[in-house]
Amino acid sequence: MADLLTVQDLWIEFTSKRGTVKAVNGVDFSLRKGKTTGIVGESGSGKSVTVKSIAGLLARNAKVTGGSIDFEGCNLLSLKEKQIQAIRGNKISMVFQDPNSFMNPTISVGKQVMEPLLFHSVCSRKEAKERAIDMLAQVGIPSPAVRFNEYPFEYSGGMLQRALIAMALINDPTLLIADEPTTALDVTVQAQILFLLKKMKETRDMSMILVTHDLIVAAQICDEIVVMYGGMVVERAETQTFLKRRAHPYSIGLLASTPRVDASIERLKPIEGSPPDLRGALPQGCLFAPRCPYRTERCTAERPPLQQIGPNHQVACWQAESEVAVS
Repeated sequence: MADLLTVQDLWIEFTSKRGTVKAVNGVDFSLRKGKTTGIVGESGSGKSVTVKSIAGLLARNAKVTGGSIDFEGCNLLSLKEKQIQAIRGNKISMVFQDPNSFMNPTISVGKQVMEPLLFHSVCSRKEAKERAIDMLAQVGIPSPAVRFNEYPFEYSGGMLQRALIAMALINDPTLLIADEPTTALDVTVQAQILFLLKKMKETRDMSMILVTHDLIVAAQICDEIVVMYGGMVVERAETQTFLKRRAHPYSIGLLASTPRVDASIERLKPIEGSPPDLRGALPQGCLFAPRCPYRTERCTAERPPLQQIGPNHQVACWQAESEVAVS
């Protein structure tokens, strides 16, 4: 199956008064057509920065210093802003984690949902309204013709996230990027939104990237898991392979610190220590080494490359072939 998206050796840094932050450091991953990839990691691991670079939504103080992002045979990093705008919201759409901060409170929800159709000159205003009402119905909003004219403050958090999904899907994108889409929602609504995303992805035959800090969430709807730490990919595997034999100590720690209903664990095991400070020069060794219970002298002296340890399974760890691996 052909790859829809290939991110290769991507480097991104931010300039600030406190120094240069190396947010993304040589990220590599690909997404096959019709599949879902989950990007997992703690806050500050580089997940959101990576996917925002795909959609061309990096902050002004961000700079891509290396690498390529190939989408449908075109390097997105080589395009001008007007060319990116023709793709963003059309072929590539994003769902953000906080719809309240994304939606304009002074414009009705329906008008905002139909905006991508008008921006990309897909159809007339009359047809755009009809399609927006239909899209609101598809994402599960009751009485869509009535709710079309209501404002964001009249929607619940879950309904507003559904409207945001409707806006992202109205142009039938090839790729949907969902950046922590359930973070601001309660557990019941989270499950509904995840089910909706999975259903929409399948019925529309599109590809999806799901960004989350929750491995359990990623395992439920993703075909592949990409684990990031310190702006780097430390493990990448098909979901079933990952669940059976996650091999990086950070991946093992993430799952051990996640509440599960299918396991009788008396106490969760947090990962000791803090994420690395990405300002200034990066250390020579593995960025996870200061927090790793399996570290050796080699780990602190030499950074491990992302290497193949099995079919469709890559790990950046010197100990991956030893007792660290989980069966």
